[in-house]
Amino acid sequence: GHPRAWDDTIRPQIADCIISTIRCSESHVDSRANSFELFTADFMVDEIFNVWLTSIASMPWSSSCPAIPETCWPGILEDLVKVILDRRISKYADTGGFELVPYRRPFAGDFVRPSAPPSAHPNIDEEDD
Repeated sequence: GHPRAWDDTIRPQIADCIISTIRCSESHVDSRANSFELFTADFMVDEIFNVWLTSIASMPWSSSCPAIPETCWPGILEDLVKVILDRRISKYADTGGFELVPYRRPFAGDFVRPSAPPSAHPNIDEEDD
């Protein structure tokens, strides 16, 4: 198959989707010191490795969001503590299965072009070049 598809194509698109989602929603979120919320994101990958964000859910531990198997929770919670506590002490601390996705605040005039052809996004007009 495609041995580098995950690292070269799929993973960067997932990171872009997460960053774009945060950018779109950050003005609607109240910032509170020393707090966080855990979300899950579901993706689909097509046959040419385009990544499609299908849903985002908060409170992934609730019974209404069975996306994460119960057997995974001990590891997730352990890694979450690493992110919340250990990373405050050292930016080089082990974060387990969590990964820091580089993020910058958007500048005025930023435009995020969809990765799919315009026909796949009927409500998004292609920017004139």
